[in-house]
Amino acid sequence: MARPATIQDVTDRMQYVAQFEIDKISVTSALLKAYTMFLEAIEKAGGEVEASYNNVRLHRPKTESELKQQLHLDQSAWDRYEKLYIVAVKADPEAEPMR
Repeated sequence: MARPATIQDVTDRMQYVAQFEIDKISVTSALLKAYTMFLEAIEKAGGEVEASYNNVRLHRPKTESELKQQLHLDQSAWDRYEKLYIVAVKADPEAEPMR
């Protein structure tokens, strides 16, 4: 895997927003309809919905500045793992010790 160079290389493009649990929503049809419409609206706006039996996690697309920050974090992690690889696998005697 190559070092991330641009925002297009960022794989974590969604930001966690909220999680909520709902019990017995199916007993009231009006609540079930509103709940379904809410989840559909989030998806239409570009978000992601992870729904299970009574638990929902909502995610929204990251903004441009959040993607830039994520790119910086990904690059830093990549650089650190590369240094670890050089020290551990290649056993480079001239490599600086990890801090």
